[in-house]
Amino acid sequence: MECLEAHTRLEQKKKAVLRRQQRELQKQKREAEAREKELQKLAARCREMEEEERLSVAMEASFRHEEEQQRMEIQRLEELKLYKLISKTRKKMMDLGISVSTPGVSGLQRLRLLETRIVEKELVVKKSNEAKLRLDVLSAKGNKFKQLMHSFSSSSLRQKVENAVYHQYWDRLVPLFDPPTSSSGNRSSDLSNHESENGLTPYEELNPDLYVGHEPKEVAQTNQENSLQYSAVKSANCVTEMRALVLGDNFVSLANVSPRSVDPEVENYQRKKRIAKEKAISQMQINVPVVAAKHAAQAGEETIFTQPAELELAALYTTQKKYDKARELLLQVEKLIVDSLGILHPTMLKVAIEKARVSQETGHFEQCAGMMEDALSLFESVLPLDHKDILTATSMLLQSLDALEHYHKAVLTCQHVYSIRVRALLPSHKLLKEICEQLDEFISKRETVEMSKEDLITLEKIEQERKRMEQLASESEKHLASFRRLMMEAPEGLATFLAFAKQEFAEDLVTLWISIEECKEDGIDSKTLRSRAVDIYLTYIKSRRIKVITAAQRRKIKKAITTPGKKLSDSIYDDLQAQVFEVVYKGVYVRYLAQAAK
Repeated sequence: MECLEAHTRLEQKKKAVLRRQQRELQKQKREAEAREKELQKLAARCREMEEEERLSVAMEASFRHEEEQQRMEIQRLEELKLYKLISKTRKKMMDLGISVSTPGVSGLQRLRLLETRIVEKELVVKKSNEAKLRLDVLSAKGNKFKQLMHSFSSSSLRQKVENAVYHQYWDRLVPLFDPPTSSSGNRSSDLSNHESENGLTPYEELNPDLYVGHEPKEVAQTNQENSLQYSAVKSANCVTEMRALVLGDNFVSLANVSPRSVDPEVENYQRKKRIAKEKAISQMQINVPVVAAKHAAQAGEETIFTQPAELELAALYTTQKKYDKARELLLQVEKLIVDSLGILHPTMLKVAIEKARVSQETGHFEQCAGMMEDALSLFESVLPLDHKDILTATSMLLQSLDALEHYHKAVLTCQHVYSIRVRALLPSHKLLKEICEQLDEFISKRETVEMSKEDLITLEKIEQERKRMEQLASESEKHLASFRRLMMEAPEGLATFLAFAKQEFAEDLVTLWISIEECKEDGIDSKTLRSRAVDIYLTYIKSRRIKVITAAQRRKIKKAITTPGKKLSDSIYDDLQAQVFEVVYKGVYVRYLAQAAK
């Protein structure tokens, strides 16, 4: 019994241990299942996160691609709009006759440059049209002025004026042009008692006396055409109309103003001042020959320059194209002035201008420009800036430089003249505006010439590059032909070259080039071509014996060979053959030729 009980308790213990082990195993199994489920959840979450990440990357790439496309489209539209504007501008420039060449400039800078040229051209055309209008107006005014001068010349006063000026009877001019002033105030006895050609004084002619027998009769003043008073009034009216035509509408007619002054002393003062000025002019005409004679006598010269009529005669010779006579006369005048009055006398500038005009008429613009430069360097500091001769010399200098197309020198000259005038004249002065316009014109011409030169240089460089490329192409063809003859037509030369290439570790390159060349033989069928192409691929490309072949070339050739149903072309290895030829020719063939030459 005790043994049975002990056995029973032992069995119960075993069962309890077994149940406890089973519970532990079930617990471990449940924990393992829970861990497995947790791992599966984590893996699924990781996959979801990876998928979300890939999707976000794809969406970001797509968004960037769309943005890039939009940006490229906007840029394309802007470029198209810019090209349209440039095309319209070029067409407008061609219509205006402006150069459209802009070497080294493109895009927006080119458009701005073309628009600037158009604005400058339109400004020049506008100024030209305004000048034409002014010339037309001047032509009409000139015709009117000629008619008035003809009317003035036809009056009976002309002979009296010419006679008085010729004999220098200045007192006779006073009653002819200003009878009221000359008839009032204090008269000198010589002036009042001077008799004219008809035996009467100038004042008695205006107030004639009529005698019938020995009895004086009063004369009724009439405005007859043959009377002196009518001639004087008609001449005064002609002068008034000429002044109004020349000076414009702001001129106040003298015929409507009372000639008599309120104060007789003022009239006397004006008359004395006028007579003193006339005497000073007469005395100056006497003194100039005397001074010239003294200087000429000191210099030992017999000829004396007394009046500037020689310059007028030289100008007449120039107009008549008698240039030799004009030069000879101007040389004589120049020598006389230098000896009598000195080199800095203002008449020397007139002589220099006439000599330069002769050179300009004969086409010697360089000589004309040199003369004007020398003359301006002497007289710029002596004469005023607005002196007529200074302005004429400057204009002739710029015209000569323009004719010679020395635009850079003309720009420097304009800048120099502007720097001198701007210190002495107001900013609104007409001379400053004129020199600024000339400066802008010469700058524009200089830029046009420089751009044309740049275009010529660019075209010359392009032509040289084209010739060089043609020469290189012909040389490459010659080298390729000689190399092909060596590889394909000269077995002995090929063997020697292969031996040399083996020494240079380039034998595979040479054999590859020969194999590719054999694929291009005439009359080869498609089956043989595919067989040779596959053989080249397996031997040289797939085995990677040729190191110069890139992975992209390898994939391209493999795809072309392995694509079923696609006809294989004999130019499949053209790019590779050109690459191999470049390496073999530069690295092996050149050294082989050098060694053979030795």
